[in-house]
Amino acid sequence: MSFEFPKNLKPIVDFAIHVCVGSIGFLIVFGAAVIISVIVKACDGIVPGWVETTGEYAEMALFGIDLICFGLFILSEAIRLVRGLWSE
Repeated sequence: MSFEFPKNLKPIVDFAIHVCVGSIGFLIVFGAAVIISVIVKACDGIVPGWVETTGEYAEMALFGIDLICFGLFILSEAIRLVRGLWSE
């Protein structure tokens, strides 16, 4: 037995699935930024100051790039949703 969505709901269902699956990838990158932060905080006083500062900048850069790419991803999916709804 199979379940089929109505044709007019297909763009919305596709949007929801793409955003949920795509968000997982961005959460993984966010997790990497968190791990860098934890490591930098754990090494406080053990490593030279410039290493700690570089790690903090790397963490901030990774987080910033992740946020920008996530915003672009959501924007592109929203545009795809509008195009799908428009073509219906």
